[in-house]
Amino acid sequence: MFKQFLVFSAFLLVFCLSKRTTPLDPKKSVPELVAAGISEKVADVLVQGDNVYYKQLATAEGDKEMTRKVHATYRKFQADIQKIFPKELWEKWVKYLAKHD
Repeated sequence: MFKQFLVFSAFLLVFCLSKRTTPLDPKKSVPELVAAGISEKVADVLVQGDNVYYKQLATAEGDKEMTRKVHATYRKFQADIQKIFPKELWEKWVKYLAKHD
């Protein structure tokens, strides 16, 4: 349980300190994630989910309530990933996001 807390805390730190303002490029990101040991199908789901967040965030620009809802949806997406996927995969995903911020 404590390890899960640490991993989740690391993700929140990455999320809160994120400098990236553009979506990930699937043509570049998916092969990089595959090289890191994540299957292509899973990598595609992760990248597409991340990109939906950035598209929604761009649409909500200037609307504080909508921005809050978008952030909440993204946190739920990440929490679902953490529950569904093995810890090792989650850690690879967090490291990948940290490299691209």
